[in-house]
Amino acid sequence: MRLPRIGDDDDVLTGDAIDFLRDALMAPLPAGKALLSVTMPAPVEAPEKFLRLVSRENGFLLRSPHGGHFAGGGAAGQITVGGPERFTTLARAVPEFFETIATASFEGPPPPPVVVGGAAFAPGVPPVEPWEEFTEDAFTLPRWGYRRFGRTASVTLTVRRDELTSSEAIARILDEARTLTRAFEYDSPTSLIERIDLTRATVHHLPPEHWKEYIDAIHAAIASGEYEKIVAARRCVVELHRELEDTGFMARVFAAYPDCTHFAIRRDRSTFLGATPETLFRKRGLHVETHALAGTTRIADDPSAESSRDVAALQASRKDLDEHAVVVQRICSELRPLTTSIEHPPSPSTRQVRNLIHLQTPITGTLRETTSAFDLLAALHPTPAVGGFPAREAAEWICRNEPLERGWYTGTVGWIDASGDSEFAVAIRCGVLTGSRAYVFAGAGVVAASTAAAEYAETAGKMGPILRALGVLF
Repeated sequence: MRLPRIGDDDDVLTGDAIDFLRDALMAPLPAGKALLSVTMPAPVEAPEKFLRLVSRENGFLLRSPHGGHFAGGGAAGQITVGGPERFTTLARAVPEFFETIATASFEGPPPPPVVVGGAAFAPGVPPVEPWEEFTEDAFTLPRWGYRRFGRTASVTLTVRRDELTSSEAIARILDEARTLTRAFEYDSPTSLIERIDLTRATVHHLPPEHWKEYIDAIHAAIASGEYEKIVAARRCVVELHRELEDTGFMARVFAAYPDCTHFAIRRDRSTFLGATPETLFRKRGLHVETHALAGTTRIADDPSAESSRDVAALQASRKDLDEHAVVVQRICSELRPLTTSIEHPPSPSTRQVRNLIHLQTPITGTLRETTSAFDLLAALHPTPAVGGFPAREAAEWICRNEPLERGWYTGTVGWIDASGDSEFAVAIRCGVLTGSRAYVFAGAGVVAASTAAAEYAETAGKMGPILRALGVLF
């Protein structure tokens, strides 16, 4: 079969493909189905390129180091939830939504439909800057979706039943497909990197003395005996002299973190984006993978190579080892009721991410037949690496006391498909781009042995690559 490609005439899709798409759109939808998803082969390209071409409405990009790349825009359907039972609500709503979708594929079995989105650190995000457009947890089935695994890629168009009411309406959809395919084929990849000149940018950091006041409050909470660890967060605000196109910024951020999970979630005016080293979980059938990532040091000398001296110091740090052990303990305790077996090495390894070295412990398990991705979300989010320990109590303390609104920072972003497979990442090393402002977030785990100065330096190190992507040096 021939792939959808641009020919010498006006038809973007070759004969077989355009006939297939037209026939799929004209066929009656089965009873009980409200949506039709049609999948066709596509060129293997950077997902940012696809994102440039589709509707900004509910645009997204997810790129995993495990190999899956997703991008899309528009909304064929969306599920929004909130409140303390948000993952229980999703567990009911998402499978019901998948049941309303009919699928067709130009080549091979149709891939299972996928919803993409994320959830805030805590439910009930107030409409304060920069989260005015991210007040609810939301998962979207895109109108146009792009998937790439290795050297194969596909594009999926999802339309509603009420869009298929006439031959004229179907002709408009086919024209939309031709236009998008033509643009995807010809759009220059060099345009993904926007030249940035931000010499007039102004950067506002939280003053160190305000940070110390917050760390002192956390130390008092830990001294009460109710908490072992609380993660403190801060942000800086970069005021730009002009609006910045988000895909150019994405390309710079993603290039700074090539081995991380890349994500971008768009709203009408704002884009939440980042490159996170932390996986919440990855589910394939009954196999689940996650990891503990906690305990951090900055590289003192050359950031291009892991320093053996810095690694040795981190591996000998009682404070960092204790912080890391708390995260491993909590993840395993939450997974135990959901699995038949759990495995992890007895001691952590180290992982370098740009200018930082982290302690890391991979954790794998075999899930019970009844365990779903929603059970894993409810059990593992938020992790002690971004909230503290005990996890839920620490998260509640943060919501009451932290002098900023985290919103989706330290939340989770990812995807779930109709087969039950899913992948979610912890939303760190991230920021929000909105208009002519950028908001950059970072946090550090505080235990009894922590000092305000050291944790402030750690958060500065975590902000560094994203600030450099903005052209800001500090």
